[in-house]
Amino acid sequence: MPKYALVVMSDPGEPNPGMQGRMVHAMSAARDLRAAGQDASLWFHGIGVMWLSAMDSRMDPFTRHYGKLFDEVKDLIGGACEFCAVKRFGAGPSAESLGVTLLGGGDEHHSIAALIADGHDVTIF
Repeated sequence: MPKYALVVMSDPGEPNPGMQGRMVHAMSAARDLRAAGQDASLWFHGIGVMWLSAMDSRMDPFTRHYGKLFDEVKDLIGGACEFCAVKRFGAGPSAESLGVTLLGGGDEHHSIAALIADGHDVTIF
């Protein structure tokens, strides 16, 4: 059975329908793949780790509306890049609050190549 890694790298910053759409589609794909009996996981890299902060705080209409979907797929989160979450974007506390595993160590990025080496078919959102 194939394994799917859905990597979120979109910026949740200023309200942006394109970036918000990428997050919705990543979460929806994870939910739908699971419903179809597939092995799917969500990963957060780069500025995409800021979605963890956004979903943890639910401080805007988008995250309040899609928070239920996030909660539905939260158990599919494979991890987040530790370097990006902690050293670059300050999302470490939210990752901890949400129970998201930080990967890659504090001095280097978690590698998408590692996901591929582990047999995942990677899609970047």
